[in-house]
Amino acid sequence: MSGLLIMGAIVLVVGGVGWAWGIYALTRNSRRYAVLIPVGLPMSTTINLLVKAPLIMGVAAITGVPATLTAATPLGMILFLWLVSPFTEEAIKLVPLVIPGFRKRVLVDPNAALWSGLAVGVGYGLGEAAYLAYNLSAAPEFRDLPWYLFTAFFFERQLTLFVHGVLAAISYSGFQRGGRWRWAGYLGAAGLHGLTNAGAVLTRVGLLPAGIATVWLIAIVFALSLLLDRLRKRTGVPQPVDVLYQRG
Repeated sequence: MSGLLIMGAIVLVVGGVGWAWGIYALTRNSRRYAVLIPVGLPMSTTINLLVKAPLIMGVAAITGVPATLTAATPLGMILFLWLVSPFTEEAIKLVPLVIPGFRKRVLVDPNAALWSGLAVGVGYGLGEAAYLAYNLSAAPEFRDLPWYLFTAFFFERQLTLFVHGVLAAISYSGFQRGGRWRWAGYLGAAGLHGLTNAGAVLTRVGLLPAGIATVWLIAIVFALSLLLDRLRKRTGVPQPVDVLYQRG
């Protein structure tokens, strides 16, 4: 078995168990939110195969420009490849809101919006890690390498789980506030997603060293952690919703 597939499995186990426990603890032992993590698992594969891949191939066919990021890629194609992921990926994370019961719970409770979005986003990130590990494992340069050489993949994916979770929490919180905040939440999440990806894009086109791109991602994670804390304080302290009765 490819070492990258093994590391992908480690990412799923460590990230899934760790975030399930973390969300359970942060929501004061509520089981309502951590169980939503699996909801996001198929989203990355779905959006990549059914939306992003056809869209990218279509644009490449129409323009005659290869859909790759290199120093020779025209600016228009760079911008398209940079923005297609943020706007499509943040959109699919909102799909569970079409379920009436789930949507109602999110609309009436800011805490439900925040933590439900975080859980779905983490699930998305886990699915993305599995999708990438599977697709990259067949590449000749990765196929025969042992699993322990992919520690960078492990740590980068753990940071990305957090990013996807916070971005979805922003979208869901905006949806809960209603009105113009719904668009503000989605566009804000997509914009921050684009900002997160900017370091990697600039590295691919030769404008930024890989080491700086890593520092860029860490800085984004730090900023998003402050934003998540602000959202958490705005919604108040979550109550343990699984308790049916409490003595006064």
